Parts: sequence; C-alpha cells; structure tokens
Amino acid sequence: MKLRRHKQFLKDWNKTKLTDGQFTKFIQFSECLRLNKPLPPESKDHDLNGEYQDCKEFHLGGKMNGKILISLSI
Repeated sequence: MKLRRHKQFLKDWNKTKLTDGQFTKFIQFSECLRLNKPLPPESKDHDLNGEYQDCKEFHLGGKMNGKILISLSI
C-alpha cells in the first residue's frame, strides 16, 4: 500500500504538537498501514466517510492540537 499525504497534511502537521510517544506510535502505525498489516486495537482505526472516504483515521492517544489526515491509495 502506498501512503500519500493529503494537501492539508503539512499544514496540519506543523500545527500538531506530538509527544515522543505519540510520534513513535505515528511511525509504527503508518508502517503497519504501508505493509498492509492490521493496526493494534489501541489505534481505534476506522475508514472515513464523505469527502475523505478513501482515507483512514487512527488515534495516537492524548490531546492533540490539530488533526492529521493521511490518504491511502492501493
């Protein structure tokens, strides 16, 4: 699976303040998606609807300033 950044990703990424633990989870979860492996239950991953129906969302835990969308294409 190819990971592709949404146009808004970099703007959102720059606004988001991740802890070291959240950043580590982001890398681990992104790698699982890239390798087409299931995410751990703690990620609460799910498909999105509407305009972002081709996207998935996962949770890194804790409060985050901003949202990050990653568009996944096969």
